[in-house]
Formats: sequence, C-alpha cells, structure tokens
Amino acid sequence: MIGSDDAGILIARQTWTPPDWKGQDKDKPKPIEATLTTEGSRPLSFGVTVVPKDLDVLRSFTPSLEGLVDFGFFSFFAKPIFLGLRYIYEHGIHSYGWAIIILTVLINLAMFPLKVKGIRSAQRMQKIAPLIKDLQDRYKQYKFNDPRKQRMNQEMMDLYKKHGVNPVGGCLPMALQIPFLYAFYRVLTISIELRHAPWILWIKDLSAPDPYYVLPILMVITMFALQKITPMATTDPGQQRMMLMMPLFMGAIFFNLSAGLNLYYLTANIVGFAQQYFINIKMPVTTLAAAGPQRDKGEKDKGEGK
Repeated sequence: MIGSDDAGILIARQTWTPPDWKGQDKDKPKPIEATLTTEGSRPLSFGVTVVPKDLDVLRSFTPSLEGLVDFGFFSFFAKPIFLGLRYIYEHGIHSYGWAIIILTVLINLAMFPLKVKGIRSAQRMQKIAPLIKDLQDRYKQYKFNDPRKQRMNQEMMDLYKKHGVNPVGGCLPMALQIPFLYAFYRVLTISIELRHAPWILWIKDLSAPDPYYVLPILMVITMFALQKITPMATTDPGQQRMMLMMPLFMGAIFFNLSAGLNLYYLTANIVGFAQQYFINIKMPVTTLAAAGPQRDKGEKDKGEGK
C-alpha cells in the first residue's frame, strides 16, 4: 500500500503475516521491504525483519543474526547449557523442568572429580583444626600489629605445608557453582523456549518466580543439610557461623528469582548431599590432637631470665 503523510513523504507499506516457525512453515523468513523518499531527493531503502529470537531462525540469515541472543559474560557456559536443555527437551522429555533436573545431575557428575579435590582439602583443614586452634590460642594475647603475630602466621603456613593443606581449596565446590548459576539465570531470562514453560502442578512458568515459594524453601533446607555434613575449610568460629547463615541469605535472594533457577540449585544441593555423604563414608575425617598450650619463645626466654 502506498500513501503519504502531511510532510509529503511517500511511504511504501506491505502487509505481513508471521509464519508458523514451530509448525510446518520452514521457509526462510521474507523481510518487509519499504522505501521512504520525498520529491526531489534520493530515496532511502532499507529492510525490516520481524522474527522471534530463536537461534535456528536467526542463524538462517546471511550474515547471521545469532548474536542478537545475548547470553552475557559467561556465554561460553550459558549457550552450551541452553543447547543441552533444548536437546534433552526435544529427544523424548518434552519438559524443560525435567530437562533442567537431568542436565544439573549430569553437570554435577562431570564436576565430581573437582569437587572431591576441594572436599579433600576441606577435610585436611578440618583434620588439623585442633592444631590451628592451639596455635591461635598461644598468640591470642598479642595485638594484630604485634610482630609476633607474623610469627604465628608463618607457623600456620608451615603447618599447612606440612599436612598438604590449601587454605582456599575448600572453597572450590562453592566457586564452581557461580558460572553455572549465572548461566542458568541468563538462559531462563532470555530464551523464548523457556518463557511460560510449565513443569508440574503449580509451576506454570519456569522463567517466573515460584508462586507458593515451595522451591526456594526446599532449596534453603537442602543447603542447610548439605552444609551440616560438609567439612568447613575455615577454623574461625565467626566465619563458621557466617557460613551457616549463608542459606538464609541465598533464600532471601532466590525467593524473587525464577522457579527454574531454584529448581537447578535445589537439584544441585540434593546431588551434592548424596556425593558428600558418599565421600564422608569412604574418606572419614580423623582429627589430630593438639600438643597442648605452649609459651611463645619470647615469653620462654623472658621467664628463664628471671
């Protein structure tokens, strides 16, 4: 249809009916073409394409428009996760909720060797916890800026080295969750396939929050249970209390996040609990007895001089 507005601009309009992308219409989409011009001026020609943000559809263009689906900073995690979910969905499951559960189990099984390494480091830390506490008690009367505190730190590092302990190694299981957590968040946020995707019973949209907060509550409970059977890498009581409060902080955040993300974390907690229970049985922790309170060398010299 050709028309003009009050400014005398000629407008070419074309009626467009969107194809059935998920049905039988598999032809390459035909863009709407329009030409805008005024009398005596050079015409400006351009094309307008209206398509869903479906990777297969966007990939069919030349040049490819696949980059319009932005998976974010961790796209090298998020895109394979999306493709994995879609593959599981299309090959017999036909439920993105169960696809999330299956993919989460597979991811945790694949990362199990790395988890074992981190958990063993935490177990070694727990094993020497009495020695660390004894060392801290011997130097607790000194202020933070006292040179003898540096001696305590050196003795602590020697103790770590002697028993093969990496002080931050126990944080590995938690650190491994971060990129996958963000990747699932991006997939559930931008993928049209998961928009309004139902699961079971009251979960009608995996990309929206759980309307009855069942999944986030179960996520917090399972996170508490997992922490109770997991050896802590830190021996500081204050840090241990903070770690035990972590599930409450996570729950406060996840209450407003998508049901699919809660389902992922809940499944990861359940699989992690089973893995940790297995490790605790096969590799039980035996703590080392402390040597008892000892005086600092400077205090000893001072006492012998009297």
